Amino acid sequence: NAMYNGDTSGDNNIAIGKNAGASITSGIDNILLGLGAGDAITGGMRNILLGRYSGTDIVGGAYNISIGDNAMTNLTTGDNNIAFGFQALASAGSTDIQDNIAIGKYSMKDGVVTGDNNTGLGSQTLNNLTSGQSNLAIGSGSMGLGTATSNDNIAIGNFALEDITSGGNN
Repeated sequence: NAMYNGDTSGDNNIAIGKNAGASITSGIDNILLGLGAGDAITGGMRNILLGRYSGTDIVGGAYNISIGDNAMTNLTTGDNNIAFGFQALASAGSTDIQDNIAIGKYSMKDGVVTGDNNTGLGSQTLNNLTSGQSNLAIGSGSMGLGTATSNDNIAIGNFALEDITSGGNN
């Protein structure tokens, strides 16, 4: 059932798995592998979505890479985002977010991410991020509990700045 609704005018798309790329109409150069991977894409381009329900809500995003079950599941139109790990960037806001990197199980998972230029490396990093911008969290749980609206922070080490909520330039 991959691309079962018909790739009407898109080019060079690859979809393997039940409902993978099911809605593609004009998308180009997408690679979708796994149950429901990229099943909402209509006009997205050059996305790589690997894993069960990876990037399942992307409609028109471009240059996104999602590897892992349920990774990047709520993103709809963002560009240049990377999610690697189980449920990484899973609660991405449906707005047009850009240039976020979530690597590790649950990295950027629970907050509805609407901010840009954030990087989380490690399990549960930036887990509650919402509108925060330009944050860097390295280490399990760093900036993981309270990073709702924080901007321009660097946290290195397990659980560093774990409870920060709105502070900046740390």
